[in-house]
Amino acid sequence: MDPLARYFEPVSRVQLASKMRHLLRFSDLMLLIIGVDGSGKSTLLQQLEVDERTDDVRRASISCDDTVDVTRLLSSLVSALQIDCPADADNRTRLRALHGLSRDLHEAGVPLLLIIDDADYLTNNALELLTNFALLDEAAPRVVLTGTPDFEQRFIGNGLDQQLDGRLHVQLLSAFEPQESREYIESLLPPGTELSARKMRRLIDESQGLPGRLAAGVRRQIQQGGITRGSARSFPLPGLHAAAIGGVLLVILAASVWLYLPEPEPETEQTARVVMPIEIPAAAVEDEVRVVDVRSELQQKLAEQERRLESQAEDPVSVVPAPVTAEAGRVVDDGGQDSPADGADPATGQVAAAEQPAASERTVEPVKAAPVEAAGTSVAAVDVPKASNQTARSVAEEKPAAESANPGSSVLLRSDELLQWPDKGYTLQLLGAREAASVEQFIKAQSSPERFYYFRTIYKGAPWHVVVYGQFSDRASAMAAVQTLPEALRKLRPWARSIAGVKSDIRKQ
Repeated sequence: MDPLARYFEPVSRVQLASKMRHLLRFSDLMLLIIGVDGSGKSTLLQQLEVDERTDDVRRASISCDDTVDVTRLLSSLVSALQIDCPADADNRTRLRALHGLSRDLHEAGVPLLLIIDDADYLTNNALELLTNFALLDEAAPRVVLTGTPDFEQRFIGNGLDQQLDGRLHVQLLSAFEPQESREYIESLLPPGTELSARKMRRLIDESQGLPGRLAAGVRRQIQQGGITRGSARSFPLPGLHAAAIGGVLLVILAASVWLYLPEPEPETEQTARVVMPIEIPAAAVEDEVRVVDVRSELQQKLAEQERRLESQAEDPVSVVPAPVTAEAGRVVDDGGQDSPADGADPATGQVAAAEQPAASERTVEPVKAAPVEAAGTSVAAVDVPKASNQTARSVAEEKPAAESANPGSSVLLRSDELLQWPDKGYTLQLLGAREAASVEQFIKAQSSPERFYYFRTIYKGAPWHVVVYGQFSDRASAMAAVQTLPEALRKLRPWARSIAGVKSDIRKQ
């Protein structure tokens, strides 16, 4: 791999590393990263190793540069994992040691990750050994293999994809688009340098948009002096944009100066006090005395009126509301029909005082009384209390009914439907989450939620909630359907899963 090459995620590969990292952490799939030479398989592996470089993951990375048979594969894995095994041990001893380490790590809650770069050099026997290793029950390691399309055809031709039915994910790496290639080239150039438009176009055509070949071409141009100092483009913005920014800065500077300038001191006016005697006629004094007398008289009247109001408040007058025409001793039942109240005589409608429930045992709820007419005037409907002798037992019976009215996530759960699908087929997994609320919110936000199937499974001893979409005859049909999904769903990077694998996850409960 070219030392100048670095990991780059254009629009066509957005969140690719995050998707691979998610599959490694939360699935038991074997991952195949397929692409021609220079498509960026090794840089993607390096990015995954950087993201997964934590103490809670045990990994073994092997880069193949020559034929790797079973003996060489087992020896390389034992050495990479630092397993205590005799140097002259046979393959059966090495394999037994690998299985023991995998079981010990599983019991400790530490995943085992095996990464094989350039898996085209693996023999068929070595490839079959890795496949069987990935099919262990709970102690199976996560296996990542990179290879060319020829390796993928050999993998399928040996029927290994059928053995891993439901536990295999193939990620194809395609070439960059022309605009993506230009952005990648610019990210590789040293600061302050540029590549002419003609050389850049030629480099993109020769490399066919493959990132590895683009990096090699940039390195070759640097060694041959094909890049130049970007004098005209040393400033990262065009001239028009720079002028606009400069104008805005000048306006801000002028406003700041204007705000912080000292204000001129106001001119002080010389004033002089002039004292002039004013003669007050006697009539004015008499008018002022008259106004004072009138105010005193008003205050006395107000005080007398307040005393009269206080005396009325001490002896209030009972106000009896106008009688409402209604039949005594009758209440309205839930069906809208009049019925005698509890303890009332059906003939007279009177309620015996001894049979009326105590105040602590009666609950009152507002009931709309029918409008009545008195003296030719329409009286609006009013709220009157309705007595009900409900016991604690009736309240307890209503509580389960209220709980059953809120179905929660059981309405969206469609595990039974998925179990009735035929095993031969595929579907698209959109997402998985620990919280059921995330899955429910995602399904309810779709325009056609009935097309999404939600099921529960168990992962690492805890519930795992999964959403799948569609039913397809084979993997190719499922992957082709991804292009027909809305853009928001395509950004989730759906991947094909066999229906048999989905059923197996459902039955883990």
